Amino acid sequence: MNQLMSAIPVRGGWCVQVVLPSGRLRWIPCVGSFQEAIDQALQWKPEEGESE
Repeated sequence: MNQLMSAIPVRGGWCVQVVLPSGRLRWIPCVGSFQEAIDQALQWKPEEGESE
């Protein structure tokens, strides 16, 4: 599971910064409420062929 670092409000949702299991930082754009955005970002995984 990813670890939460920070979240900032943006138009239409949130940008959530997480630390991936590999140790890399990643900003993940999310929509919905703050809690929904956090939940999405913590569960986020790169799709096949997508780099972390």
